[in-house]
Amino acid sequence: MKLKTLGMLLCGVGLTLGTAGWVPAGSPEEGEGETVDERARQPADAEVSDARELQRRPRRRRPPRRGRRGGNNGSKSGSKFTHVVTLGDSFSSGTGYHAGPRSYDDHGPLGHHESSRPLGEDTCYRETQSTPGPRLAKQWGAKSLFAACRGGLIGNILNQFDSIKSELPNKGAHTLITLTISGNDLRSKAGRNWPQTVAKCITNTKKKKACDQNPDHRIVNYATVESRLANVLRMLRDRAPDAEIRILGYPRLMQPKKKCLGVTGINVKEAEWTDARVDELNQTISRAVAKLGDAQVRFVPVESEFAGHGACSASAASRYVNDAVRGQIAYVVKKRGKYELKYKTLVGKLAANYSSFHPSAQGYEAYYQALKSSL
Repeated sequence: MKLKTLGMLLCGVGLTLGTAGWVPAGSPEEGEGETVDERARQPADAEVSDARELQRRPRRRRPPRRGRRGGNNGSKSGSKFTHVVTLGDSFSSGTGYHAGPRSYDDHGPLGHHESSRPLGEDTCYRETQSTPGPRLAKQWGAKSLFAACRGGLIGNILNQFDSIKSELPNKGAHTLITLTISGNDLRSKAGRNWPQTVAKCITNTKKKKACDQNPDHRIVNYATVESRLANVLRMLRDRAPDAEIRILGYPRLMQPKKKCLGVTGINVKEAEWTDARVDELNQTISRAVAKLGDAQVRFVPVESEFAGHGACSASAASRYVNDAVRGQIAYVVKKRGKYELKYKTLVGKLAANYSSFHPSAQGYEAYYQALKSSL
């Protein structure tokens, strides 16, 4: 049976596809969390700023680097990296690692929660110790710098990097930058973001309007996302020309077999349709990375690490991607010029919070293995 309550509270590409990354309407002042979140839009000033910067500086083709820089730079394990930077959306921030917002290490500096949201959404849901970048930094004795935030968009990446660049070596030498991005930038023919589109799939009650049959659900801006991502990656490269960059892909969220027992309200064809859109997004990101022609900037697929462990799995222990998660959300309010972090318990039998359809702790282990293998 299709359940309306779930759709009202689901929402990146973060998805972050973090999406948003995959968030419900965040705070009480937005209808008590009962409408799908529309806040994860591309900030108007971010795209304009990107375009102006590209016009100011001439583009140059960077010759491919050959091999990796060798030598021991003093880290405990002999790794060449002394700094590890984590940027991006909810699939990098660690959203989904914990069921409730109080368990996360950090929700971001409260001072950045202005209307432009330069670093991401209202609350970042950061797991700053157990996600891939921090784990590798600890292993290497390197410094971890963490700016990823739930809801991050392509237009947020340069602002995220600029917030920590003063702590990096000159030109990003001995630095690894890791990120997931682009899921929150997808838009359907009907103008919905990716989390809203998936919520429509889950809550649909009309067989003739199923996800795989409804043209309004078709994603129409892959080309725009590819172009925008390639431009931002080029500018990120200019800021840190000596760093190595790894753009991690997104996992297939559902992965049904004969049925999709783990997700109420979605059939096998709809689940397969959802996963096919993730495949298209990963291909889009891969093409954007390839445009740089730089061997030190690589796309890292994660399909094999997540294979057989989607949200459709009947066994909760086997899911590397959470299904609907109930509980609280965190949000930020401004009172008398100061920002305060608040918590709200969502109501309803299937009220889904921000951890829904994000990697579980096992999922972030899979991300760690994929990142480690790419180095």
